Amino acid sequence: HRDLHSFPTRRSSDLTTFAAERGELRQLITPSLEIDLPIVDVSHSIGENQNDFCRDAASAEARRPFSLTNEPFVRAQLLQLGAGDHLLLVTVHRLIADEWSNDVIRRDLVSSYEAFVQGAKPSLPELHLQFADYAEWQHERLLANDFAGQREYWRGQLKGNLAELELENVLPRLTNTNDFAVYTKPLEPELATAAKAIAQPEGVAPLALFLGVFQLLFYRRTKQESFLITAPGPNRDRADFTSTVGPFVRPLLVRANLVDDPNFLQLIARTGQTLQEAFAHQDVPFDLLLDDFPGSRLPVEFY
Repeated sequence: HRDLHSFPTRRSSDLTTFAAERGELRQLITPSLEIDLPIVDVSHSIGENQNDFCRDAASAEARRPFSLTNEPFVRAQLLQLGAGDHLLLVTVHRLIADEWSNDVIRRDLVSSYEAFVQGAKPSLPELHLQFADYAEWQHERLLANDFAGQREYWRGQLKGNLAELELENVLPRLTNTNDFAVYTKPLEPELATAAKAIAQPEGVAPLALFLGVFQLLFYRRTKQESFLITAPGPNRDRADFTSTVGPFVRPLLVRANLVDDPNFLQLIARTGQTLQEAFAHQDVPFDLLLDDFPGSRLPVEFY
């Protein structure tokens, strides 16, 4: 197969939209991109609690839909909160960016703003490759069947007694598709430090510890020793993509293994080993893996 570096690179200013062509979604790239930056004076609307106002404004902006065919997949708005006090809202569609990408965008914006304040020219990392280069490279690998070895590994992970996780007696059945909620609570710094202190002597990343806790919760409720979990995989093991904005993240399959009733340290060691193997075989597109196990085995998601 062709090496990734043999592909021509795209300019970072390219504008991407999508259009249906012969029943398939096609990417359309135009040579330049200009983003409007409306400035909205909200200084008289804030009220006493500025934090709540800013949070509500950001939430409303995030819910505003994009047009997939005739506008950029990123937009910005500057709220003037007071004299010399502004809030920049940047909204990026998930089709072109993941959480890692958001960190790249924030870093580049801060770096560019600091340079602007100092009257200097922004100095950002040079991009050798764009996400479109990665997508084309992966397409060529698929045509050449370069994923055969990795796919064989996943067939091994998906074989055997791997029943669907029985959650009917664990979670109430929803009667309305809107009858759910998402609750987010940041992990307190001391708990994050404690998690690292437990994981480090076992030679695993904190992710293995949290995934181990996640498995135990379901095991105690269902008594099932083996089931599938998907965790978000950054899919950026190549240094060329550390500063690239794109939807690299993909579901990473992990097979929970609580056979023989391991203690917690044994469980996170198993989970750490499974994660290492999964990351080493993450080039296989997730939709190909779906072809290798029945729908009844669909995994539970971990985020």
